[in-house]
Amino acid sequence: TATYLTMSRGSFVAVFVAVFVALIVFFIKRNRLLVVFLITFSLIAVTSVPALKSRLSFNAALKDIRVGINLTTLEIIKDYPITGIGFGMQTYGYSDFIDLVKYNAKIPPQYQQKGEMIRSPHNSFADVAVRTGVVGLVLFLFIYFIFVRLGWKIILYGKDDFIRDWGICIMAAFIGVFIQELFADGMFGPQAIVLYTIFAIMTILWQINTETNSITI
Repeated sequence: TATYLTMSRGSFVAVFVAVFVALIVFFIKRNRLLVVFLITFSLIAVTSVPALKSRLSFNAALKDIRVGINLTTLEIIKDYPITGIGFGMQTYGYSDFIDLVKYNAKIPPQYQQKGEMIRSPHNSFADVAVRTGVVGLVLFLFIYFIFVRLGWKIILYGKDDFIRDWGICIMAAFIGVFIQELFADGMFGPQAIVLYTIFAIMTILWQINTETNSITI
């Protein structure tokens, strides 16, 4: 409800998809009526609030300032494709190091930022790519790949319902965080703590489950 009332598009889409996935996976064989009710209620809630409906429209997305931010970030990545500009929370916005105004001028006028530049990519994957280059991004995505592969095996081959149900829960939480990372920076602050906690819990589940050698990475 708190996320719903803030009208945050990224957070709302993340929560909606995470809940949707959890319902489909966790309840589909237990209570189909509950699944139908909650999904229907969510869809009605989205369409019943004009402000949220307009914020989630395609036209609103095209006019969002994130389009310009992403295009500016892409221009920087073109100049530093392999190793990036250097990892650090101040590298992107440090004017003596990276001239955001120069890169902002390279994108189409309708997407250019006016006034003070936003000093963050507002996308976790673009954030990693611009700071660590393609090399860093590939390594970062490999971590995600291992996590998803491990989580999938825990859900399918966990030794008991406790392991499997927790696997479903953590995977749903991860999906929500993953989607939110498409719209916001997730590599620092509370959002990073949430991500690392999710990784830690999945590692604990894997460690508990290895007692029976039922799954391997």
